[in-house]
Amino acid sequence: MNLHVPDSLFIHRAISVEEFTKESQFVLASYLYAKGYLSSGAAADICGMNRADFLLTMGHSGIPVADLDGEELDREVENA
Repeated sequence: MNLHVPDSLFIHRAISVEEFTKESQFVLASYLYAKGYLSSGAAADICGMNRADFLLTMGHSGIPVADLDGEELDREVENA
């Protein structure tokens, strides 16, 4: 997949093309994972990360890694 980003975006900006690419991959992978389109492993592959690092990075970024309702959360707590 190719994404056209004008060079003017990087002139006088504090982010390099490489950093932008890495951030863009993470944002896309996180979104697709949160929407249920990708597994955490597939999303991690997009970012060039292992699954654990991807989930930790999501958590550190404030992105929920699980969407549990009240009953599911209660079961998880009971089984912990």
